[in-house]
Amino acid sequence: MSVDQLLSALYQSEKWMNITLEDVQQMILLSKKKHHELRNNKIRALYGQSTPIKIHIKEVVPPKLSNHGTSREFMNLISEKGLLPMSRQYVHLSEDIETACIVGNRKTLEPVILIIDTDESRKMELSFI
Repeated sequence: MSVDQLLSALYQSEKWMNITLEDVQQMILLSKKKHHELRNNKIRALYGQSTPIKIHIKEVVPPKLSNHGTSREFMNLISEKGLLPMSRQYVHLSEDIETACIVGNRKTLEPVILIIDTDESRKMELSFI
């Protein structure tokens, strides 16, 4: 996203009307965790499942059911091999269907929502973070 787009979006809120490019630069510079970078007047997230740096997150006990949003075109692969992180480090599971729909909408306008029995998955010794 261009920094101009970011600032324009921020200016829609009275709370953020005085934010400047220098403020964004300072936020990135002073942040202990380097989640963003500015390059060629664009801002991008560095932290995420596709980042080549290994993300270490504490394992948690998940809710009994979790949701995964995906595209219909991946259903055969999922049926054959299960949920795989593909080019990312982890599979994204959501606690609610609405979030799973948002995730699934990144790939298709009509996402498929899979409901995962996390209790059963834990018995199969899969880990959840």
